[in-house]
Amino acid sequence: RCSRPASAVSPAMRVTVHGRRDVSGSGVAPTAPTALATTTGVCGTAAWSVGQPVGTGSPLLRWDGATWREAAFPGQGEADVRLNAVAVGPDRQVWICGSRGGAARLLHGDGQRWRWLDPLPVASVNLYRVVLHSSGEVWVSGDQSNGGGWSGLVARWDGAWTVLPPVAGLRLSIADLHSAGRDDVWAVGGSDAGAVVMRW
Repeated sequence: RCSRPASAVSPAMRVTVHGRRDVSGSGVAPTAPTALATTTGVCGTAAWSVGQPVGTGSPLLRWDGATWREAAFPGQGEADVRLNAVAVGPDRQVWICGSRGGAARLLHGDGQRWRWLDPLPVASVNLYRVVLHSSGEVWVSGDQSNGGGWSGLVARWDGAWTVLPPVAGLRLSIADLHSAGRDDVWAVGGSDAGAVVMRW
């Protein structure tokens, strides 16, 4: 448990660096990934990470201040499950973007249980980023097949999915996302033509 309130989605944070400690080998389970994709936390004793799969589906790791442990979730070990990015809110709720059953989805943990939310209503999608807004909205970004290439994709979850108009481009993908408000969303990415900055 953290000793003070978290500020994971605060627009500005002051950070004091006290030192560095290598925790990469601290109790990780034998099925741990060869590479971690993203890691996020709210304090020194509560962090989450997802990684590239080894043999079966992607693992979910939790840091308790001393040890990394693999956490159980619905679909754990299934070959088609992928966990691509993780975010944690100030309420300690965990949001993970990925896929299960061939569909892009969010995996949500509220501290009591994990559950997969409704599939994103778009086919052939890869999600790479999940960000939280202070209003409680969850934003994801990635790319989707458009038949002859890839289009950048941004969508919002607030109890139901809202998919923003696609961003067309030759092999365009979105690398990062910032939600300044419900009607003010920024994304950066790249394509064969170079760097791209987008705003909705």
